[in-house]
Amino acid sequence: AFAGTGDIIIYEKITEDIITKGVTRKNIVRFTNNGWLNIDVITADLNEKYLNVDLLTDQHGINYLDNVLNMAEQNNAVAAINADFFQKLRGTSNRGNPIGPIVKNGQLLSSPAQEEKMAVISVDSFQNILLNYWESQITITAPNGKTAKVKHINKYDPLDSIVIYDRNWGSQSLGSYNNIVEVVVENNIVKEIRREKPPVDIPQNGYIITNLPEYDPFLVENLKVGDTVKLDISINPDVKNLAMAAGGGTILVKDGKVVP
Repeated sequence: AFAGTGDIIIYEKITEDIITKGVTRKNIVRFTNNGWLNIDVITADLNEKYLNVDLLTDQHGINYLDNVLNMAEQNNAVAAINADFFQKLRGTSNRGNPIGPIVKNGQLLSSPAQEEKMAVISVDSFQNILLNYWESQITITAPNGKTAKVKHINKYDPLDSIVIYDRNWGSQSLGSYNNIVEVVVENNIVKEIRREKPPVDIPQNGYIITNLPEYDPFLVENLKVGDTVKLDISINPDVKNLAMAAGGGTILVKDGKVVP
């Protein structure tokens, strides 16, 4: 027998267990000419009435890190698997964010990756699983008609580009020390422009726009208190139709075929 990679299988033992109705775990212990492999495969039948795929995050919020086992136990999941790559906040042990998007119940909690060829796995409201590369563009428009690209929504960033934080991130902003500018927007109106000030409450019906103006002076040159700000978020596919989504790396297999 031969493994899919061309390895010669010398020994193989397969065991299979039912985790719950519609979910099985197969363990494959295999010895090949290139060494040992220990493979776990979770199979889930999403036609089961009480079974669904969900996105797990740390119980403290989307900008906290934890391991898969803890998140599974916190959410009473019967099975869980690693999803996206993540970046860690420098100087901390448990703070960071995923590289790609987070979508839950049709709501965008964090924006797609800016890096090329970063795929996304998503489940729509009909339990269809989708694997694809997303297209996204986020812009803000000032009253004078000038626009600027938003790099991220709800991700840690060096702020060399414009970033937005809303209540999905947490209750407060990161603060505006060290020349950072924070623009507080509520109901699409600029309520405050902050410089060298501590974190501020993020409006329930609004967000914080922030960056370092030495990299991009758009915020300080085009916005003032009382202005109306237009935020445009264009993402394909439409996240409103998704039950969940999480980022990943390169697609390896799609529609039963190896993807280049």
